[in-house]
Amino acid sequence: MPNDSLHAAEVARFLEHNPGFLTEHAEIFSAVSVPHPRLPHVIPLGERQNLLLRDRVRTLELALAELRQQAARNERISAQLHAWLAGLLAEADASQLGPRFVLGLAREFDLQSVTLLAWQPELHVQAGPDGVMPAPAHALDEAAVQALRQYATAQSRPACCASSTANQALAPLLAAMPGDAAPPAGSLAIVPLHALQQHDDGSTEEGALTTGLLILADSSRERYVPNMETLFLERIAQLAGAMLTRLEASAPAQAPAPAETADTCPPEQNA
Repeated sequence: MPNDSLHAAEVARFLEHNPGFLTEHAEIFSAVSVPHPRLPHVIPLGERQNLLLRDRVRTLELALAELRQQAARNERISAQLHAWLAGLLAEADASQLGPRFVLGLAREFDLQSVTLLAWQPELHVQAGPDGVMPAPAHALDEAAVQALRQYATAQSRPACCASSTANQALAPLLAAMPGDAAPPAGSLAIVPLHALQQHDDGSTEEGALTTGLLILADSSRERYVPNMETLFLERIAQLAGAMLTRLEASAPAQAPAPAETADTCPPEQNA
C-alpha cells in the first residue's frame, strides 16, 4: 500500500526543485482542480490562486483605507491643536492663561468639560464649550488635594478610561464639576502635568516634579478608551507644563507681613 504522505512530500519537493515543470506542462496545471476556499465544489488551480490574490488585495485595500482615515484624523487633530495654541499665544494677560487654556480645549475638541487643577502654582479652572465655569470655592479639602497629588505623581503617562471606572482619588474633583459638566457615563482622559525645565542652550524638557492634573471629559464612552494612543495628549501636557511654568515665573513675590509694634493703635470700634 503506497504511503500517501510520503508521495505528496515527494511531489512537493519535486515541484520545488523543478520550477519550470508546470511551464513545460501547462496542460497539467490547467487540468488540476482543487476545493474552492469558501464553497463546496472544486475549481481549477489557477482560479483558486486568483481568488487568493484577490483576497490579499482586498485586505491590503482595507488596511490602506484605515491608514488614510487615521491620517485624516491626525491631520484634523493637528489643526485643532494649532488653532488652540494660536489662541493661547495671543493671550497677553498671564492671569487669563488658565481660563483660556481650558476653554480653548473644550471648544476646539468639543469636550463636555476640561478641568485643570495645579498646585504649583495654585490653579483650579474648568470650562465647557459654552464658557469658563468657576470652580466652587473650597470644593477640594486638603486631604482630597493630597490624594490627587499622590495619584498624579504615580502616573507616568496619560490614562484613559470610562468615567465609572476612574480612580477613587478623582471622585472629589469630578464631583466638584458644576451642573452638566460632571461626567455621567462618558469617558475621561487623565493627564498628569509636569514643570518644564529650560536648559542653557534653550532646549526644554519635562521635569520629574508633578505640578498638576488635567482632565478631559466627554459624554461618549468610546472617545477615551484604555490602551489608546496618547501622543496628542502628551503634547497637550507639555504645553500645559509650559503654561504653568510661565505662571509661576510671573507670579509676584509675596512680601513678608509687617511685624506689629507695641505702639500700634487698635482699630477704631463703632458703637
